[in-house]
Amino acid sequence: MIDARETAREAAQAFSEGLNCIAEIVATLKSDPSLPPLSSWFAAIEAMERALEVGRAKEVWTSMIVTEEQVDRIRQVRLALLHWQDTSQPPQELRTLAEGVLRSFNL
Repeated sequence: MIDARETAREAAQAFSEGLNCIAEIVATLKSDPSLPPLSSWFAAIEAMERALEVGRAKEVWTSMIVTEEQVDRIRQVRLALLHWQDTSQPPQELRTLAEGVLRSFNL
């Protein structure tokens, strides 16, 4: 049996770690975009995407309203990270996408 409180706690943790990761991505792009993306970013962004999808589907209780636009922004950041990894160059839109995610959560 799945413990709903544990699932909600895991989703909240993934969301928090994802936001921290996105802030780190923005800081890296501002300071030295020639650095490669950190491998830990991929797992954090994927977990955040899943957490938002769970919240959007109301599979866990949350007072936060998750929009499809927010889920889509996270998805776009994940895809841009993959592009960065494949080409060794961050896509120009990545910083804008990441900052948009932070703004969408009032950060």
